[in-house]
Amino acid sequence: MFLIIERSQAIIKKGERCGEARYNKSFPKMHKRWVVKPVKEKKNYDFLLELQKDVLDLCEGAEDLPDVSVVDLPANIATETAPDKLVLIDQHRTRFYISS
Repeated sequence: MFLIIERSQAIIKKGERCGEARYNKSFPKMHKRWVVKPVKEKKNYDFLLELQKDVLDLCEGAEDLPDVSVVDLPANIATETAPDKLVLIDQHRTRFYISS
């Protein structure tokens, strides 16, 4: 029932670099160096009409609702036990801290 579609990278359509993958330049504050990020193809919303029809059919009772299975998730996904909170606070460092 669920469909995940990942967009592929856009291609340059005109000019001497025609056919190459498209990228945008970016200067993230965190890294403080220039990087390139891939440009994705434009989004396609053709699926929305079909999705709306399916929702209306479900609301009108034309179709049975899909079976919902309960997932048993663990209480915590951490691979190690958490240290004491005060220890974590002691170890915390920030670039904005000014020592006096």
